[in-house]
Amino acid sequence: MQVLMLSSILLSTVMGTVVGLKLLLLASRTRQFPEFAIGGALVCYATLAQVSLMVTHAIGQDASHTLKLAMLGLRLFAFHLTLIGLSTFTWRVFGASSRWRMGLTISLAITAIVTMGGTFWAVWHEITIDGALPTYARVGSSPQYAVVFGWMSIESLRYQRLMRKRQVLGLADPVVANRFGVWGLFAGASSLLVVALTAVMIRTTTAQFGTDFPSVAIISATGLVNALGWWLTFMPPLAYTEWVGNRAATRRVHPPNAPAAR
Repeated sequence: MQVLMLSSILLSTVMGTVVGLKLLLLASRTRQFPEFAIGGALVCYATLAQVSLMVTHAIGQDASHTLKLAMLGLRLFAFHLTLIGLSTFTWRVFGASSRWRMGLTISLAITAIVTMGGTFWAVWHEITIDGALPTYARVGSSPQYAVVFGWMSIESLRYQRLMRKRQVLGLADPVVANRFGVWGLFAGASSLLVVALTAVMIRTTTAQFGTDFPSVAIISATGLVNALGWWLTFMPPLAYTEWVGNRAATRRVHPPNAPAAR
């Protein structure tokens, strides 16, 4: 299970970095905010947060307090930028003029600063004074991530339904509609996994986390879900997009609810 967990983390790190950089390059050409927001979020998560986490595990307990805290600060900063990127992407794509979406984005950003600041202080206290790590430090900004993933899922799946209605009239690209559906499904799965991981973090100690079966299984599933979702949404293989297009064309010719020929 440890091998599976490490492989899934490495896979999501590589996939997130590649997809994120691709979107940032696209944003540099198109000057469009959504590509910049989601590309920056993926790079912050995969390249900064995940790599700093792996470095923290690699250096072990013998590293200096300064190095440990520097890696923690970098990771929390990257997690915060990731949260901002995902929430602003969802806000601007699905309702740029919506006040409640803007308010939710701002609320997520502000509360995440508070929870991440508390996490940093608690870990600093644990490292330097050998204190116990409180529950809120283990949870961190997980509630905000559960909310933003759930929000992304609802918005994406709702928009996919609208596009599928337009597909019948030939007014929407089935591949684009499928991307919204894939993004929504995998975002929903991520939200559930974050909730499950939070429950495990509350019930286990720091020493147990990442070594017991529940946390290893959830972390492994999260890495695989992230990598597969990013791949199929932003870099789908040609065979997959052709299958989506052919399936949509078949449905237009033979609608599922069409009466049988007599």
